[in-house]
Amino acid sequence: MWTFSHEETEQLGTTTDYRYIGANPNNYVKFNDELWRIIGVFGVDDGTGKIEKRMKIIRNESIGNYSYDCATDFQSGTSEWKNSQLYNLLNVGAYYSRNLNKKYYNYGNILYPDFSTTGLTTASKKLIDNVKWYLGGSPNYSSVSNGLSSHWYKYERGTTVYNGRENNWIGAVWLIYPSDYGMRLVEVAV
Repeated sequence: MWTFSHEETEQLGTTTDYRYIGANPNNYVKFNDELWRIIGVFGVDDGTGKIEKRMKIIRNESIGNYSYDCATDFQSGTSEWKNSQLYNLLNVGAYYSRNLNKKYYNYGNILYPDFSTTGLTTASKKLIDNVKWYLGGSPNYSSVSNGLSSHWYKYERGTTVYNGRENNWIGAVWLIYPSDYGMRLVEVAV
């Protein structure tokens, strides 16, 4: 586990994160009767402004290939998290509630995923707290500074968003940040 100190961003004060990084760190934990990986321990806003240390984990195996969002004959696609199909799948839909009959779209194909054995259990959902997730992005593609994780960290917690969209969201299940993905590779590159 490595320690990373981050400067203040537009939405978050200075923080220290503890991350598992490298090609094959021993960061496995059993959660939801499945194998998950610990990304790290982070100081996060619980949605009320109170900063607490929380563990961020990611399922070791993919739940499948699902679109973030896609246009269908009945609805338009969106890039806004709270209106996306993936948000609904992970937070209120089949994976979150073990609902077997919910319809999802994947690149125009209609799917009826069966998450009866891989959805979150009632016991697991009780262990997941709502936190503030940051939705900021880079001001433009030329400013992503060669994709450095430290720069993405600042963008994600910044206030630059598309066309007046929200710059954060308080909820339970989200995706990993680009900075999380990049920082896990730091040891490999050193």
